[in-house]
Amino acid sequence: MESQEQAAPQADLPPETEAAAQAVIRRQEMQRRLDRVTAYGNASLGKRNPLLATLGSVNSGLMRVNLYVEEALVQTLATGPLTIEQIQKVQPSVDLLLRLTRQIDRLAQLEIKPRPRRSLPPDSATNQNGVKHVDVES
Repeated sequence: MESQEQAAPQADLPPETEAAAQAVIRRQEMQRRLDRVTAYGNASLGKRNPLLATLGSVNSGLMRVNLYVEEALVQTLATGPLTIEQIQKVQPSVDLLLRLTRQIDRLAQLEIKPRPRRSLPPDSATNQNGVKHVDVES
């Protein structure tokens, strides 16, 4: 209830003041998100496994780019309704944002759930040259 009381005075603000207040809120949110991405990247670099450290580092870089592309799109869309021609101009940026998001998800899945080790079925434990397969821990 207290937050509703705090939001009420802003409703009486002139539109330009309201827009300025929203811009400040967006910048603060963006900074918090960038701080989290930076923390994730730093934590990743501290991992003992070099592959996981690199994956996390690369992923944090993609996340940073993703945030900037998203912010650019938000600013473009905040200008008001877009014409078909304007939508066609921003479509590549929307596609880029979606591709970045998918790649971020893929890399995160590799970090969260590493692939299970592949082992040969019992009947193929010997290769075609007669060499017995030995499954060793990596």
